[in-house]
Formats: sequence, C-alpha cells, structure tokens
Amino acid sequence: MQPVAANAACANFAVWTQDGDSGEVKKWSTDGTLLTTLQTGITAGDIAVSSDLTKILAFANGGLDAYSSTTGAFESTNAITGGSPTGSGAAAGVIAGGKILTDFREDEDTSSVIVSIDLSTYVGTDWAALENADASVPVGVRGGVWSVAGDVLQLPDNDILVVANNSTVYADGVILLRINKTTPTQITAVGVVASSDAIWGAARGGDEIFLASETGDLLKLASVPTATSLDPVTTTTVVTGQGSFWGAAGSDDSTEGNAVCQEALADTGLDLTAAGLIAFSVIAAGGIALLIRRRAAQG
Repeated sequence: MQPVAANAACANFAVWTQDGDSGEVKKWSTDGTLLTTLQTGITAGDIAVSSDLTKILAFANGGLDAYSSTTGAFESTNAITGGSPTGSGAAAGVIAGGKILTDFREDEDTSSVIVSIDLSTYVGTDWAALENADASVPVGVRGGVWSVAGDVLQLPDNDILVVANNSTVYADGVILLRINKTTPTQITAVGVVASSDAIWGAARGGDEIFLASETGDLLKLASVPTATSLDPVTTTTVVTGQGSFWGAAGSDDSTEGNAVCQEALADTGLDLTAAGLIAFSVIAAGGIALLIRRRAAQG
C-alpha cells in the first residue's frame, strides 16, 4: 500500500484535450486513461479549465465562452475589453488569482504578447512580451519571432510556462519558456522538445506537465528545467493517435505550489477530503506508519 501522494493517477488529477476537427473535448487521467468524452463543438485555438474544474473555457469572437465540464453544454459568453485583442485565442490558460492568460500577435512578423484577463471583470491587460526571451538565448540566434505554439500554464513553483515557437532559435520542435510571475519582463528559455508534429496544447495534471500534438498524441515532460538552456527535454507518450488536439488544459493549470491528491485509498475507506490527508504506509520492517498532515485550524 502506498501513501496517497505517491499514487500514479489521483482521481482529481486530469488533462482535457480539445479536438478542433470533431469539436470533442476528452478528459484523461494522468496515466492516459480516457475518462469522458464531451461533444462541445469548440473549434477555437485552445481551451482552458476554470479553477473549480466546472467549466471548459474557450475564446471566440472577441469573448470568452464557457461550457459545462460535465455535459459539454454551452453556458455563457462574456465580451473582453482592454489589452491587445485576443485574436484567435491560440492559447488559453487559467492561473491563480482569478486570471486567464491568452496571446496576441499583430502579424506573422511580430512576436506574441501574453494578455492577462481578469475573470471577474473580463478586462484584459498586456502582461508579458515574448520578445524578452531573446536575452536568454545565444546572441547568434536572437532577433527571430517568438509565438505561442502550445499554451500557457502555471508551474508548481508559480512561474508561468509558455510553449513557444521561434524557428531562428530552434526549428525542430518547441521551446519551453519560463515567465517570472512577479516580474514578467524576465522570460527565460529553459529547454526544447523535439517533435515532427505541431504541438498545440499544454496542461498540468497534478505536478506533471503534458504537451498535446496535432496528431492526437499526449506527451508527458520528464521535467521543466529552471536554468537557462536550449538542451532537449525528454518526453513519454501516454496517449497516441486520438484525433487532432488543437488545445489542452489541466486540473492544476492554476494551482499555486504543489498539487494535492484528494483520492481516497479504496482499501481503507478513509475520506481524505474532510479533515486532512491521511494514509497508511506499510514500512519495510513490517510496522505501520501513520502519516497525518493536518490542515490549518479554521479561524
């Protein structure tokens, strides 16, 4: 028996993928098991999931549309004002603080701007210019156009991950960029992921990061480095050939810090969502260790 935190696929950790050809949104466990399929009709460039996981969000016609994450039914739309136009909404990611990030490009010769939109007012603000990533790459490959290839999300250390394209810097896949959440002018290239297929989505399920491809593959990153680098980051394929993934979103895209597994151990019958996280772990000596993490006292 393992402690809950060591479970490979906790019930509350999940990844949603959007097939722009069929309009389907599929929900996957982090080990690649298909959980649900929703017919939403979404054909936007990407999707996001609300922090409470009840809504699928997508940009369309200058607004943000919301769909039920249970039924796939359209629920509402809200017009967005302020900031650069959201364009096609090629990227969408909810982060902590009630914000959703998207991208805007004036044209193909201009680098993307990340726009932060307040989900309580639907007012946008230009937040980060990807051209600032140039300072982190070798001088000989600076000056190219930075665009968002496959999404934005919040990492466990609260940096923002952008999966980017810049063929001058790296032409054989995508570039992983970290944006300092408190100082968004600090943008650092930390690795590359080789792919012959276009990468159009990214998601965080638990503390694992996944990339979604145009050929319907879901790839799990081995890590997201912290230091400046253009070294390759390896991936493991967990889903393959499932249509055409135009976008993705994860249960923990907006989680601050490390994700917490709320799944009860079936063989104990314990309710782990009530007073804290409790797990029994059989140790090598044959004893039983009772691991208790108490949540903060309610004030």
